Parts: sequence; structure tokens; C-alpha cells
Amino acid sequence: MSAPVPWLDAFLAGESSLTPTQHALVLALGTRHYEEDRFGEAADLFRLAALDRPQSSRAWFSLASCHEAVDDTTRAASLYRLALAAPEDDGGHARARLYLARLLANQGSPGEAEAVLEPLSPDERAELADDPDLGSILEQVERRPPRRAVGGLR
Repeated sequence: MSAPVPWLDAFLAGESSLTPTQHALVLALGTRHYEEDRFGEAADLFRLAALDRPQSSRAWFSLASCHEAVDDTTRAASLYRLALAAPEDDGGHARARLYLARLLANQGSPGEAEAVLEPLSPDERAELADDPDLGSILEQVERRPPRRAVGGLR
């Protein structure tokens, strides 16, 4: 099946990579599909963006969000970790931390969630303050029972 855009045909055939503008268009279209609950189509576009620019944290984060939206939490967690490992923080690192922590907390691993959130700087926390998930994740982590000393050690 031929893609409706010639440059996308060339990319899919392995003949070229996306220009920065084309990459941004793929991300924008993926975001639009995601917002319309068309997660499969959004995932295809975000996967394309991640394969084109594997150093992009935003591409991996966006792909992870699609998998989480369809309850593929194991794959989502792995993809959020790829977003955190991506060298280019183009809007994905802090959100990947937040969403990975939410997944871990919801799976009953508040200690892991706390460890994932720990590296957030005060600026990143302020940036994410508009996201209602941050407050609930932090509340869940803070409600975790204190660690008990084992053998007299703390």
C-alpha cells in the first residue's frame, strides 16, 4: 500500500530519513490520532518517529503513552524507560518519569515509583504541576508505610 505522501513512501522504503519538519509533522499527526483515541494509528506514527530519531525522548514517550492507553503496561514501562535513556530531551524525560512512576505505583511498587521520581528537579516538578497525575503519584508514594529496620539496621 502506498503512503499518501511521497516523502513518506521514500522513508518507508528505507531510501531516506525524515527532515526535522517532516519529523515534527509525524509527531503532530500522531498526537492528533492519540487525542482522538486512535491509539493504533498514533502508535504507528510515534514508532516511525522513534525509528527515525531514536535519540528523541518525545518520540519514545509518545509511543509508550499509546501502549499504556490500551493497557499494554509492560511494553509501556519499557518504552518509558527508553524515553528516559534517550539522549535528546525534547519534552519526554520529565513526562516519562511521571508516567512510569504512575504505572509502577498503580502496580503496587511505590518504592520504585519514588526512585523514578527522585531525579526530578524543582523546575521539572513545577513544569509538571499542571498534570493532575503528579500530585496523585506523590500522594501514593508518600502514603507508603515506612521501611522497618531489619536486624537492628535501618
